[in-house]
Amino acid sequence: MRKFFAVIFIFLFVATLVPMTLLYALRQTFLNEERVKTSVVPPSYELFVEIASEEFARNPQDQALFKKRIAMVLTQERYQTILESAVETIFQTLRAQHQENEITVDLKPLREELRAIVPELADNLPQCERGEDIETQFRFCVPPGFEREHFHTMAEDILTKHLPPRIVVRSAEYPEIVALIGSIIRADRLVAFILIVPTLIGMIIIGLLIWKPWDSIARWIGIPFMLIGILTYYIAHLLTKIPQQPEFAASADFSEAQLQAASFVLQQVSASQMQIALWYGILGLLMIAVSVALHMNRGVNT
Repeated sequence: MRKFFAVIFIFLFVATLVPMTLLYALRQTFLNEERVKTSVVPPSYELFVEIASEEFARNPQDQALFKKRIAMVLTQERYQTILESAVETIFQTLRAQHQENEITVDLKPLREELRAIVPELADNLPQCERGEDIETQFRFCVPPGFEREHFHTMAEDILTKHLPPRIVVRSAEYPEIVALIGSIIRADRLVAFILIVPTLIGMIIIGLLIWKPWDSIARWIGIPFMLIGILTYYIAHLLTKIPQQPEFAASADFSEAQLQAASFVLQQVSASQMQIALWYGILGLLMIAVSVALHMNRGVNT
């Protein structure tokens, strides 16, 4: 009877924990500062170039030209520097202790970073070619007769007037933003334990249901862990296939850049989930190996 209830519990345990791995993967992908800096920011450069060129271009020829110019103006190294500074600002805001009903965002480090880089970006702008429509469209180039120093002045003016050192977001003015940030902070704290606690509780309950001998307990714990690892890996694999489905693109009429963005996000989540699958798979194998070793040792002793 104990084993019957153990089988029922293992089924519920696996069915509950597998969706939790997806939540934990989302947390590890987007709420882990170091992972965002090392695994999300660097590969997002090509996606940024694609989206920026598509946003400003009016035809495929312009888009191809803008890609080259954007890459020339904003190198991947500079892109990472700016984005890492922005990521630090975001996570400092999430970690900081805020007064009730308001969020304070310290933008001074990001602003100083931009002020140091913008002149270099302006200097990297190429000269516009003859015949380009520079009057009605920004084409990532310097118009004839336009001094590059003007870009420096314009950028400094924009940063000074529109990017203050600090922003205070109050719930009375922006209730949705304050509520969203508060939800992210609470979710980060909750999801951090969303796998650890259920896993430990599951191991204890399975152990109590099986009770003895120890090799049986190890085996009965190892098998569901292996199942969780396999199912989690399968879901992670499916995530990378979603943007490739014709129905996915047709259902929302996505542009090429939007499809690439969706694919990029799903790939990042999939990578995190595959790591989780690996953890559970290894843990399951270890438990099964312990079970075999204990069983062999028990056989020798008897």
